Amino acid sequence: MADAIFPATNKTRQKGKQEIKLGKDNYVNRIMAFIEDSSNSERFEDLVGSQLKFIGERLDSIFKTAQKGSHDNIVIREGADRYVAYTYLIVGDILWLM
Repeated sequence: MADAIFPATNKTRQKGKQEIKLGKDNYVNRIMAFIEDSSNSERFEDLVGSQLKFIGERLDSIFKTAQKGSHDNIVIREGADRYVAYTYLIVGDILWLM
């Protein structure tokens, strides 16, 4: 989805003193950049952004766990279903901006 709405770039953005990367692996940052560019509601950006950050961090955690071959942090079915539902809702919010 990130590739479709905000293609990867070598450019960065400044948010305060923080540099925001918008490269291929920075899919959450790119989706947030699209939301910021497309929305005129700061509250909408905060709401969708907080959910997107949560899901992005969870996906990164799951990926890292899978890469290590660890079985200590296995995702159970109910948790996976919840993240699918959250993702579906965020995609709906983002599509609303188009």
